[in-house]
Amino acid sequence: MGCCNTLPVPPPLSSDKLQVQPTPQRSSKRGRLPTNKLMTITERYEILRALGSGTIGTLFHAKNLETCEIRTIREVNKSASYHSVEVFQEVKILKELDHQNIIKVYEAIETSRSYYIVLENIYGGSLADRFKKNNVEGVISKYIHDMFLGLAYLHSQGIVHCNLSQDYVVLSDTSETPVLKIIGFALAQRLSEKKTIDQKYLKYPWASPEMLRGEYSEKSDVWSAGIVLYSLLTQRQPFPKGSRSMVIDAISSASVDFYNSAFTGLSLDAQDLIKSMLKRDPDDRPTCEKILQHPWFGNSKRMLPITYNITKKLLGFKITSKVAKRIMVFIVEQLALVRKDYAILGYFRSLDLNEDGKASKDEVLNVFNQVGLNVTQDIDFIMENIDTKGTGKVRYLDLVLGLTNWSQEFKKKNLEKYFKAEGGFVDADWLKKEISGVEEKEWDEFLVKIPMDEGKIHIEGLKKILRLNISNLT
Repeated sequence: MGCCNTLPVPPPLSSDKLQVQPTPQRSSKRGRLPTNKLMTITERYEILRALGSGTIGTLFHAKNLETCEIRTIREVNKSASYHSVEVFQEVKILKELDHQNIIKVYEAIETSRSYYIVLENIYGGSLADRFKKNNVEGVISKYIHDMFLGLAYLHSQGIVHCNLSQDYVVLSDTSETPVLKIIGFALAQRLSEKKTIDQKYLKYPWASPEMLRGEYSEKSDVWSAGIVLYSLLTQRQPFPKGSRSMVIDAISSASVDFYNSAFTGLSLDAQDLIKSMLKRDPDDRPTCEKILQHPWFGNSKRMLPITYNITKKLLGFKITSKVAKRIMVFIVEQLALVRKDYAILGYFRSLDLNEDGKASKDEVLNVFNQVGLNVTQDIDFIMENIDTKGTGKVRYLDLVLGLTNWSQEFKKKNLEKYFKAEGGFVDADWLKKEISGVEEKEWDEFLVKIPMDEGKIHIEGLKKILRLNISNLT
């Protein structure tokens, strides 16, 4: 299928992380989740290994036959007693979301026997497991900051997780710099709908007092996040051990243990933050946006992953042809649909100091200065080359364009798919329609350099011209 065969397969998750959260079985007349219909799942994915079975499905690793991307797929048998309306509540919500700290759903596939939910592949284990023996505040705060970025985004979309726990705060992979991901959205709710939650499916040690009364809001997630943070930093639960009813009584009265030595040994900022989140009255708790401004994150929320070599590469990056630049932007946009480069995402977040999704000229200057490069005289030139939208701001996709290893990317077969190439040729009229902002005269000057056959562009010739137009190609 023109696909690479050397991608590493992540190790299987431990069985306790494989269990899919049960979904309450309520009758509902809402429409089904839109699906792509296939005869078999193997038309699109190569099954690599089974991960385990849960209450509402089986999980396994698979490889997309076209892109070689590794995915986690959940299979749900149509003959089961539960029906798609409830099973896919989680998926319907996740399909509307797009944030680096929230698990991604790519597609839903339907065959005659089963539904298949194609998910982002996450195999780094829980945050709690990773830091079981290393609960240093300065290390953990970076990940907690990311957790609140995800929750703040979720709440801005009018959605409450409703069942956040340390099992659902996980890491993307087993590398030294994984990305935090929030998972477990089976009980997530839209605030506009305010549906009742079946409490038997709650992870009650993390549930807020109002959640135990059948009420919830964004502040319910804040309470749960406070329990997660308390447990991570103290390596203990905030309520006395005992029966379920005893713990629920302690939660209901917000009788949190703030007096044990593990808690009082935390920094004053950490204590203050946790106490503010574990107020009995949800109105007294801060919002996620407010929490992100708390002093506890001050020294460690922003690790600077950008190095001198990275900044030098950006400084030397340039695409000499306008047409080539527009085509490269198109390629980057297609790449972003199938994968995120978490290293480049980390670089971008170092630039984006105010976290608005765009880095200004001043923010770029600040980071360059921190790594010892004074580019004050060259900043306008730099911005012109990496700001593909001409807005005076740098986006994540701009960094992908400037930092991707294009020598390697051009060797892959993905470009044929992006350009809908057939028999090694791309339809020139189709390409012109897809690439905006280019005059016909500019197209003529660009295409005259590429081998063509009856209005078709030779894909290898196109790649060669694109390579020639990129400076400092690696």
